[in-house]
Amino acid sequence: MVKAQRPQPSPTSTPTSAVCTNPVFATSRVNATWNDAGYIVRNNIWNAKRYKVSQSLYACAFDNWFVVATADKRSGDGAVKTYP
Repeated sequence: MVKAQRPQPSPTSTPTSAVCTNPVFATSRVNATWNDAGYIVRNNIWNAKRYKVSQSLYACAFDNWFVVATADKRSGDGAVKTYP
């Protein structure tokens, strides 16, 4: 299982939010969306139709979210299986 999260701010920047530990939105549905502060957070599961892939999106705010994705790499083709 791979857990992806947006990059942490550099030491010279001011963080906009804390780590997302209590999501207010969670989904595993393809293209499910959530609106927050005029922004859309979308579980855009790209290139997954040909592969065994699951991807779950968890969001605390529009700028504070993470994705958990699993993909079967048995095809050996090196293709991107999902691109959150």
